Amino acid sequence: MKNKSLITFYALVAAFGALVVGLNMGGISGAIDLIEKEFALSALAKGFVAGALMVGCLIGALVGGGMSDRYGRKPMLYISALLLALSAAGCAMLSNGAVGLVAFRFIGGLGVGVLSAVIPTYITEISPAKLRGTFVSLYQLLLVVGILVAYSANYFFAPMALSWHLMLGLPLVFAVVDILLLVLLPESPR
Repeated sequence: MKNKSLITFYALVAAFGALVVGLNMGGISGAIDLIEKEFALSALAKGFVAGALMVGCLIGALVGGGMSDRYGRKPMLYISALLLALSAAGCAMLSNGAVGLVAFRFIGGLGVGVLSAVIPTYITEISPAKLRGTFVSLYQLLLVVGILVAYSANYFFAPMALSWHLMLGLPLVFAVVDILLLVLLPESPR
């Protein structure tokens, strides 16, 4: 029973990164109109700001699996969490226009893409066969919870002066927690 509890804990810690992914995906929904207004963005620029995360995600997903085979699952989980932290900090505190937002959201997208490849793989490799499906589904569950938290935070932050900064910066808090939790994970046995 203790072993099952430990593996459950490891699966939850690994899947926690999906919460950060969901926050990044959902956070832009409340922020984009405020960003458009503040920077007088054209429709094309608005699309680049909103879509940069997905472009980075595509590239991250394409290279994430191979990189985790080469360097290990745990190091790639760390790198992804660091990319997501950098992205959130950059979007919230360093961006002063569309170019900065696109760049930092693209960086976050790289982290999202790598995590989408590595978290389910890591969880699969640490899980016993009869619990594998349940544990891998934690990735999707926490992703959706992250989106819900982002939408709720957007509603809460909307009336505040720095609202879009808070909306896009919220994932930073969770990315830092993720980085700290990853210390507790063993490398994948595979």
